[in-house]
Amino acid sequence: MCSRKRFLLFSFPLYSVMIDLIFIYVREREPLTKGFKMYTIKLNGATQAQAEKFRQTLEKKLTDSKTFKAQLGPVTAFSKGSYEGTRQAGFGFGVGQVRLRKAKPYCGNHPGECPVIPGQKSKPKYTFLEWEDWVKFHSFINSALGKKSADVFSRPHDALGIMWMRRGLKARKTYSWDEHPTLYGRAIRVWDRGVGDHEY
Repeated sequence: MCSRKRFLLFSFPLYSVMIDLIFIYVREREPLTKGFKMYTIKLNGATQAQAEKFRQTLEKKLTDSKTFKAQLGPVTAFSKGSYEGTRQAGFGFGVGQVRLRKAKPYCGNHPGECPVIPGQKSKPKYTFLEWEDWVKFHSFINSALGKKSADVFSRPHDALGIMWMRRGLKARKTYSWDEHPTLYGRAIRVWDRGVGDHEY
């Protein structure tokens, strides 16, 4: 019994990575035609032509980036009330296949620092983003938007609902998480959704 508990405790981070990879695989098989996928950028009050122009600008910035790469979906219309918290209609697009240019040790899409795994000498290398990488990517997107009014949000499985990175003219500045205990005594971290004004 003791041996089984030790196995569950030590192998939990490995299960976390496997779950992340499954979610990434399933999510990225969804089309980017309507946003609402890994990442959505909607320009408030923009015309289709204005949204397409920004899409081309962002595509060039991603091509030139030495850190990130991603695929951009086609521009599509968003009506008022088409998703939680929307205040204006507009046009936007989905962002998928967000990756680092260079692979690095990866242990899951969890918030905060990486857990210490007893007995593990090295972590597998992937181009998937972790906590700090995502925060930097959010800043990259907000910087590209400049003074444009836009809603930027995603649906990570580490957050309970839509997670916001930008609301109108306000770019998110702080990112935090909550911890929830599991049956095995290990805390699972859940991203804060960014619904409070103090985070912008």
